[in-house]
Amino acid sequence: MAPLEPNSLEYQIFLILVILLLVAKLSFSVYLGIKIYKKTKNQGKFTFDFIFGVFTLMICLLVSRLLYLFYDFFLTQFNPANFLDPNALTVWAFASLISTLGYSAAMFTVDYRVLHFRLKGIFAYIILGVGIFDFIYVMGGFVTTEEAFDLVNGILIISNVLAIIIPIIFFYIGIKTTGLRKTAFIIAFGVIIFSIGSSLVLQPIIAPLRDAFGDTIQIPIFFMFFLFKLIGLGMFSYGVTQFSL
Repeated sequence: MAPLEPNSLEYQIFLILVILLLVAKLSFSVYLGIKIYKKTKNQGKFTFDFIFGVFTLMICLLVSRLLYLFYDFFLTQFNPANFLDPNALTVWAFASLISTLGYSAAMFTVDYRVLHFRLKGIFAYIILGVGIFDFIYVMGGFVTTEEAFDLVNGILIISNVLAIIIPIIFFYIGIKTTGLRKTAFIIAFGVIIFSIGSSLVLQPIIAPLRDAFGDTIQIPIFFMFFLFKLIGLGMFSYGVTQFSL
């Protein structure tokens, strides 16, 4: 695959979509931050609650996407031949670690605040372990082939798979608690839509599509990536601020 030229249509479309996604994440972060500030002010104390866990996730996703932007558009230009460049791998490793830290924090607060620690934090620890393993594996210099890079990308899918637990929990709450049904379902569907969007651009998924349909398949894939993540984030953020148990 040839690198994307900065003046090419694909490059410009991808960059605009990612910038819009960054603006959306920043907006959702500010929205959640204001909610936390008002709640803290009204209660007279800060509480490590569900909203704060999601706020932490949103900040981590914002920072990791900034790093991914630098990785995609300047270090590799979407060219697989550049994926093994040491500088690119370093940026990718930090972006992935920060992302999994956010997912782990959100999973932990769901377990601790919503389920009263019934899951003992196990799934949060697994997600964190995946992020740390990938980071050490990459930074340790073990990623020297495309197969090794596909492996660490594939391992990250575990985080998205485990995220399925969150919508399952909220589907259960929505079914069992009539007053929370609408809000719980909004959160559940928001997580599902966001997770699908996040998985679309992982190498184990997009690489076979490029081989089968050519490089132009990246344009509709990135449109879907943008729309799914934007819609999912919006639903999730709104639902979280309306949720009380």
